Formats: sequence, C-alpha cells, structure tokens
Amino acid sequence: MSNLNYKMIGLALMALVIYAIGVFSRSIWYDESITLYTLSKGAYFSPLGLIKVAELQSMLSSLQSPAGVVGTLISDDVHPPLYFVLLNLWSYVFGASLEAARAFSVVLSLLSVGVFYALMSEHRPKFALGYTLVFALSGLMVGVAAEARSTALVILLTLVAFYVANRRKSGDDLTTDLRTELILGLVSAGLLLTHYFAALIVAPIMMHRGLIFLQQRNWRYLIAPLVCFLIFLPWFGVFIAHLGARPDQGVGFGGVLAWGKTALLRLSGVIISPSHFGYPSLLTLAGQAGVLAAACFGGWFSARGLLKAPASWRLESFALFTAAMAMLMLTALFMVTDKMMSPLRYFAICLPSMAIIASFGLEKAGKVASEFLPQAVRASQLSIAAFIALIALQVSMVNFGYETSAQVSGNYLRSLSADLSAQPSAESLVLIDPGGGRGDTLNAVLGLPDEADVFFLSKSRADWAGQVEAFSDALQGREQVWISYSITRGPFGVDKAGLYTEFVQVLEAQGFTRGDVGSSDRANFQSVWTRQN
Repeated sequence: MSNLNYKMIGLALMALVIYAIGVFSRSIWYDESITLYTLSKGAYFSPLGLIKVAELQSMLSSLQSPAGVVGTLISDDVHPPLYFVLLNLWSYVFGASLEAARAFSVVLSLLSVGVFYALMSEHRPKFALGYTLVFALSGLMVGVAAEARSTALVILLTLVAFYVANRRKSGDDLTTDLRTELILGLVSAGLLLTHYFAALIVAPIMMHRGLIFLQQRNWRYLIAPLVCFLIFLPWFGVFIAHLGARPDQGVGFGGVLAWGKTALLRLSGVIISPSHFGYPSLLTLAGQAGVLAAACFGGWFSARGLLKAPASWRLESFALFTAAMAMLMLTALFMVTDKMMSPLRYFAICLPSMAIIASFGLEKAGKVASEFLPQAVRASQLSIAAFIALIALQVSMVNFGYETSAQVSGNYLRSLSADLSAQPSAESLVLIDPGGGRGDTLNAVLGLPDEADVFFLSKSRADWAGQVEAFSDALQGREQVWISYSITRGPFGVDKAGLYTEFVQVLEAQGFTRGDVGSSDRANFQSVWTRQN
C-alpha cells in the first residue's frame, strides 16, 4: 500500500472519530428539527396548554417520497432541494432518526477531507498533510460534520468544483476538455440546488472560467457556465418565489466598517472557532488573529504570483480570487438589501479557500523566516512548526462530548430529558416557549420523552395572561417545573426567566423555589423550580 493511501486512511480515521462524537453527544438544535420535519409526512400545528409529548408525534410521521420533500420545500420552506432529497433517500436505508441524519453529514465530511487531500497532493504535495489537517480540524468543519443540515454538502461540492476547475497539463497551464466542463457545470448547479448562498462561490468560479476563456480562446471554458444555468433553470422560478420569504431574518446593515469587522471574524472563525462554550476567549481571538495574519501573508504571495504569471492561475491564486469575489458580492448584497446575516455556517463557501490561503501563508512564512536564521534551520522545519502550532490550537477547540455546539447556540434537551426520566412523569412539568417559529416546538417533540408533560405557551406574548390560570391548574401534584426558553426570544447572557414573570409568580405562590441547573451555559436555555414541602 502506497504512502498516500496510508495517509488517507489515517486522516479518515482521525476525522471519523472526531466528527462522530457530536452525532451522539449533542442535543438537537433548532434547524435540525426543521430538517427532520421536512422529510416527514407530518403536519405541523401549534399546541397550546398542557399536553403529553406523545400526542405531538403526528408532526413527525413516516417518511414522505422525494417528490413530497420537494413539494414541501416549494410551499413551506426557503431552501433548494438537493440536500433534502439525498437525505430523504439516505433515510429510507438508514432510518429517519436524528443520529442517522447526522451520520449522513459525517459521510459527506469524510469525503470532503479525502477530496481536499487529493487536491493538495496535486498542488502542494510537500505540505499536503498539513494543509488537510488545518481544513479537517477547522472549527466550522468540526461543527457542521455532525449536524443534520446542508452545510456539509455545500463544502463537499465546493471542493469538488475546486478540484475539477484546477486541472493542469504536465506544465503549469490550466487545461480542460468536454468531460471536465460538464462535471464542473453539474457540480456548480448542485451547489446552487443545495443552498442559495452557494451562488457566491459559483459565480466567482464561472467568472474564472470566463477569464481563462479570454486568455486561451478555448470555447470549452464556456460549457460549464451554460450547463450550470440549464440545470438550475427549472428551479429558478421557485428561487424567485423564495426571495424575501423571511423578511424578519437578519439585521440592518450597520455600515462597511462594522460589516468588515464581522466578516474578518467569520473568515478567521471558519478555521479557528471553539465548538464548546467556556473556551478562553482571549485564546480564540489570538488564534483568529494568527489565521488572519497567515491568510494575509498567503494572499500577498498568491496575488504576487498571479500578477507575475497571469496565465498560470495557481491553486492558491484561484482560492484567493474566489474568496475575495464571494466577499465582495456578499457585501454588495447586504448593502443593497440593508440586511445582514452572519452565522458562521453561511461562510462555509469560503472554508476551502481560507484553509488553502492561510496554510499557504504558513508555508511561505517558514521560508521567509529561514532567511534571517542560521543555515542549519531549514524553511520546511519552520513551516512544519507553524502548522503544528495552528493544528494544536484547533484540536484544543474540538467538542469532545459537550452537549451543545457553541457555533449554533444549541440547547440542553438531552440533559432535560434525563432529568425528566429520573422521576415520575406526573411529578414534572416543562413550560415551553415556542418562540416565533417551529423549531422550538419540534425540538421538544424530538428531544423529550414521550411520556413527559409539557405546557406550551402561545407564540404571542399578548396571549400569555390568558394562560396563567391553566398553568396554575397544571401545577397540581407537580414537584418540579422546568422553563425551556426560546432562542428566538430575548438575548443571551441575561436571565431569561425574567421574560416569564407572570408564570414565575404563579410558581412562587405555590411554593416553588428556583434551583441550580448545573452550569451557567445551561442557564441560558432552561431554569428549574422545585416545590418546597
């Protein structure tokens, strides 16, 4: 077996262990419940008042067909269909559980690691292992590899597009053929049919094909954009209908400087971001500053190389161009729409580029530093040391069994489920705030025991006063009451129990006192009240 195969197997095993931990340890989070609901034939409804979790299972009945999934996405969602259809087919084989859906993302992420290593083995063979470890252990990759959302597929398809778009002859010049362009067009269309934000990376890739066409006058470079357009065209009408479907999402554009700061934090965050709460913030900021410095260094050398040889388009230059164009288009989009959204996973399209550019910066930094040190110190040794330092920092941020993911807020439904199962169901009650969407309700259906008693508040706070009496009646015979907050109501870092004053007053009037939920982080999501005898 070749050395390449040994490295590939080692990388795959390492990634599998790290990624699989989150499959079983994390509580379900808001968007994952929407994923599972999209696959089912169930009909969502807004429960009110006292009800058992088992009575809500009709929301998540048996799997619907792929055509049914597409119909749900057209009429009841704002996402393109590819990921959901593939996951639907996967679920017919492996089941429709949360763990099975997360396992699909693990498989996609392992394939991404393999494609990235193959890409770097062709373009930067000397440090291919270091580049790949930076990518595989990046904060975003570890975070999305075990979540039931489309981000893992976006990253995989982006990498395949990178691999196909950077085919070379025996020399330095790019080359292509009909098969290459058909594959690139198909993969690019797949990106658009996976997430609309992927257009921000597809457009630069197609622009790159146009620039190469102008340089080489080879008409084949125009095939990929045409194929991508024709495949996406049947869905274009749905895409137009989805635009503006959620006007309440995001915040107003705060100006170029404020957005620039956010963008830099997110771009560095795709490489360096802890996946569990409680990680030292100063260490995180120092790591992100180091990644930005490495990316700037790598970007400088990439741009200089492209200016010296415009026809060469080395991989690092291609990565710099696509990332820069993606961020320029995203900035323009936010400015025009006066709408800014900055969850880390939205920057997944830039993860391959950032991993390549930052790693290239580490490689070049070793070479530059060696010029100022004794000849006994080799440039490769300094580059390896820089890689080791970054990778060690990334490993320290991996979520080894924590229940929540710091990148998606998470919740503590696994802990709550265990607490409820530890005593008779008739003695416990969970007060649930459904927030403004469907996720919190579906989370309860998927994350709490069937026999648990829950009391659902109205989505409108104006209706809560009318529920106080029913809640008071529901406390008869209860020894413990949990309040489960909504992530869509109120900011983090404050005591959210204050949002439910009328219900807290009822609890106190009936002899309940507030207890300790076990951690300051869990207190962002839940509070517990115990009756004093």
